[in-house]
Amino acid sequence: MSEHPSYHITTLADFLKVPEDRLAMCLVEFADWLEVTRRTDDLLRTLVPDYPADQPLVKAECFEWIDDGERNITMHLRDTNGNPAIDAHLPEEGEVTVKLHAPPTDPQPARFDTEPE
Repeated sequence: MSEHPSYHITTLADFLKVPEDRLAMCLVEFADWLEVTRRTDDLLRTLVPDYPADQPLVKAECFEWIDDGERNITMHLRDTNGNPAIDAHLPEEGEVTVKLHAPPTDPQPARFDTEPE
């Protein structure tokens, strides 16, 4: 468990739980997370080109913000069967690491869910 406070954001009201003096940083990191999530969805669409354009492949239902003073993003994507698909760590500085897991054997187009660390 992290020694830093963390905030599980699933609704706009959840942003009110973030201390006022930390909200600006939370929103900066939320914008970073949205950008990474959109780019991940774009990338996955190259692998599943027939998936409906009006439905995101990445089903992002939550944003977990850890108030650690670092601007890092860690994502764990799972397919609709709950199988690990992609693990990625994007530090503010330094090397990005991405681990791709074996694709699902299900012939149906997969959706990918974000999971907090």
